[in-house]
Amino acid sequence: MFIEITPRGCTKADGIKFYLDYLKRSYQDVVVVGDSGNDISMFTAFEHSFCMEHAHKSVQKYAKHCIRHFSDLEQYVREE
Repeated sequence: MFIEITPRGCTKADGIKFYLDYLKRSYQDVVVVGDSGNDISMFTAFEHSFCMEHAHKSVQKYAKHCIRHFSDLEQYVREE
């Protein structure tokens, strides 16, 4: 068990958006992958979102896709 404490408005999605805006890149250029509650902000903010299969169902439901291994992304990236 653990607890994560962050300031309001400080999420992984906010950090990625900050860098994308700074680099003047499209949010569509990003593929996000995660497996825990602190990744939900990324799943809801970015279209190309992947959750690891071992994650809890309450986290998986926010991602567009579910993958078993990180290497499974290769097939998706090649299709795009």
